[in-house]
Amino acid sequence: MECPYCKKEMREGFLYASQSAPVWCPGPANEPFPPDSSMNLTEPGLFTEKRAESWYCQDCKILITPVREYETNWDRMKDKWKSFTEKLAKDREERAEEHREQLQEKARNKRRKSDPWEG
Repeated sequence: MECPYCKKEMREGFLYASQSAPVWCPGPANEPFPPDSSMNLTEPGLFTEKRAESWYCQDCKILITPVREYETNWDRMKDKWKSFTEKLAKDREERAEEHREQLQEKARNKRRKSDPWEG
């Protein structure tokens, strides 16, 4: 189908909603379950309202629903995990540097205490 605004080819798909937030799914409407490539039309979550903003043109019989970008719990968890692993790597490097400094200081103290005339 050609888009009425930009005249480009539109993808075939369908709107799907049951107990979850409504999603748009690519492919024919006779598929039993939405595929993994579906897009959320509202913020996903257990207690979110299941409404998607839409406009309908009665003359041309087109429903237009904008797709919003939502940060999912999984995205938030990945961000937290990334910052945690970065902090862990930084702490590990700092501890390794402290350990190297301690070993160097120990070696210096050993050289200071030793008699330079002993062989």
